[in-house]
Amino acid sequence: MDSPDLANIEKRALFNLVHASDSPKEAEREIRFFFRENEFVSYS
Repeated sequence: MDSPDLANIEKRALFNLVHASDSPKEAEREIRFFFRENEFVSYS
């Protein structure tokens, strides 16, 4: 559990456990930015 108050006290960035993109197109761009092709897995 993290909070902005704790992050400010410790003078660090807030740990972000969840991220949401504003559109499918932006999600695709962000996924390619943060992950390599060999890090993708298929799940059903």
